[in-house]
Amino acid sequence: MKIKNFEPNSYYFHYKDNLPVKPVSVGYSIVDNDNYCWTDLQHNKSKTIIFQYTVSGCGYLTTNNKTFKLGPRRAFIVRYDEQFKYFYKKNNSTWEFFHFTFHDAGDALLSRYFHFLHNRVFSLDEKSPPILVLKNLFGKLREKSINDADTLSLAGYAFLLELKKFFSRRATADSHFINKINRLISQNIKGVSVRQLADNFGYSYEHFSRCFKRESGVTPVDYLVKKRIEEAMNQLVSSELPVKIIADNLGFNDNNYFCKVFKKISGYTPTFFRQNYSEELRQKDIIVF
Repeated sequence: MKIKNFEPNSYYFHYKDNLPVKPVSVGYSIVDNDNYCWTDLQHNKSKTIIFQYTVSGCGYLTTNNKTFKLGPRRAFIVRYDEQFKYFYKKNNSTWEFFHFTFHDAGDALLSRYFHFLHNRVFSLDEKSPPILVLKNLFGKLREKSINDADTLSLAGYAFLLELKKFFSRRATADSHFINKINRLISQNIKGVSVRQLADNFGYSYEHFSRCFKRESGVTPVDYLVKKRIEEAMNQLVSSELPVKIIADNLGFNDNNYFCKVFKKISGYTPTFFRQNYSEELRQKDIIVF
């Protein structure tokens, strides 16, 4: 195994060994040049996955047509086959961050948790296990106490394992969060509002909306509407109630608006859906958590 320093405090690895986790680079960077910019095209050939954690200052990540500010204690993880760009803006303070890049073979540890990171950006405390392990790995490289591929792979595995545990805990918390919201909605699907949901968690409307969007990938307003349309589907095929009554039962005071929303989400008018209902049709066009 060869370890190279192309820049201060960054270590790059080259080895032929067939290992479960193959780190490509580990380092600590300080950036103050607005020419600093990396994209998926620069990582695509090497088939790498990039993790980066901001210590101070800030940079930016653009992915999924959105740009996120990467302030202190904010991290991101992206894959080589996604469209992304992370960069620095000169008018900001110096951007300091740890980075860890590894070959896609190591993604087996993380793949099942990727779908929880809708924006690929999340927060980590500086004393959280993944960051402590990464700092320890960086320290050993500076001390030159890692000299063989097996030790490096094991250290990389330890970092990915801690990151996996973090994602697993987050996934469990997300599941409890969504399950509680579903119970609250089912108890009063007609009258419940986003503000009432926020109050139930002790959050402000704005904070609840941000948390919900971060964890689920959709806004709470859109989610609530989709849950009501899902219930409308159930009532359309399990009862003979007029469409207007079903709409009113679910909090839609304007029948025309209800029909418009129903078609936007399902692709069909309520009448067509009722007359041509099948389980295949129901599952085809609406996805509700």
